Amino acid sequence: MGQFTPLRTFLAVKDSFDKHSAPTDAHIIIGTPGTVLDMIVKRKLDVKNIKAFVLDEADNMLDQQSLGEQTLRVKK
Repeated sequence: MGQFTPLRTFLAVKDSFDKHSAPTDAHIIIGTPGTVLDMIVKRKLDVKNIKAFVLDEADNMLDQQSLGEQTLRVKK
């Protein structure tokens, strides 16, 4: 989608950001609940202006150990 529109995307995977990197200004962030939560805690993702929060296959994540807890922390 980012290739064909002015939207900026960011793939949040382990080690895709560090303490020296600037916060992301992407419109769409793709990552696991744990990585997204890590970005929020490290202030690499500003959550003040979030308009939509989407969890793909959330039912599968909630079944797995501790991912349900991580998902709820990201939502808060």
